[in-house]
Amino acid sequence: MLEKYQMFHYELGKGKKGLPIKQIKEFDTSEVEKFSSESSADFQLSGYVDVLNIIPQPDDQWKAHMYLQSFSLMYSGFDYFTNRDKSDTYLIIYTVSGNGKLEYQGQSYELHPTDIIWIDCHNRHLYATQGEFWEHMDLHINGQGVLLYYQEFIRRSNPVIKGDDLFMKDLENLLDSYSFPSPLRSMMISHRIENMLNHLVIKKSREEENETESYYSIEKMVSYINKHYNERITLDDLSANSGISKFHLSREFKKITGFPPNEYIINLRLEHAKRMLDNTSLNVKEIAQSVGIENEAYFSRLFRNRTGISPNAYRNK
Repeated sequence: MLEKYQMFHYELGKGKKGLPIKQIKEFDTSEVEKFSSESSADFQLSGYVDVLNIIPQPDDQWKAHMYLQSFSLMYSGFDYFTNRDKSDTYLIIYTVSGNGKLEYQGQSYELHPTDIIWIDCHNRHLYATQGEFWEHMDLHINGQGVLLYYQEFIRRSNPVIKGDDLFMKDLENLLDSYSFPSPLRSMMISHRIENMLNHLVIKKSREEENETESYYSIEKMVSYINKHYNERITLDDLSANSGISKFHLSREFKKITGFPPNEYIINLRLEHAKRMLDNTSLNVKEIAQSVGIENEAYFSRLFRNRTGISPNAYRNK
């Protein structure tokens, strides 16, 4: 995949014990300085690295949102390690072959082929070869929009997930947008990074959902509510039908949908009510009854509390 991109090849220590990055003669000093996110770290390098050519990018709003700082493919010897903190970058590493290890936020992780890690380099971290060699792709990204995705990703326990063809396609699209000229280059780079991060967060979420015993029960429950939202549905009914205690049900339901069960039902009913206000001539009472709320006054009060305006004002607006 990388053959079509301009990559600079560096030998690291020529098979001998690795040296700190500033002592490696094969590196051009000016090139090292460009990697400000890496130059202050504690390194021991051996093997070789292919580094993507740095191409100037305009300092526009798209770059401010998300941008690529550096990309490299590294074949690391047995004694390789990187130890750093307080570095202004987010790092995604994909293990191609061999094995690595990561120490991050007080935990240790083994890294195997196709494993992906995503870490915030402002926090102290150490990654290193585990065994004889470790071949890995390193992607440094930054921008105002990255933090929100990272927070969503890392709140789901740990920074490691399994890679797939979708990740490699996202990476190729990003490198294409970065390497080839276009008047929309900054926008395309930002868009490609956002796609990649979006897919990583979704994949992480699905991995964890598949590990949750009650996930499929909640999935069926959500499907039932979506079809019967306009009928009487209580937490006791859901608990009895699923065989899950009310406490556990509420916790798992919110974890998967983002809402407690009752809030999910209320929001679903109001969304259907909005659609009816937009697209039908039904009066407020008829709409309230259609979405499962018999009391018109209660429906109007609920609608105003959640939207800030009355149903009729929403329709007129």
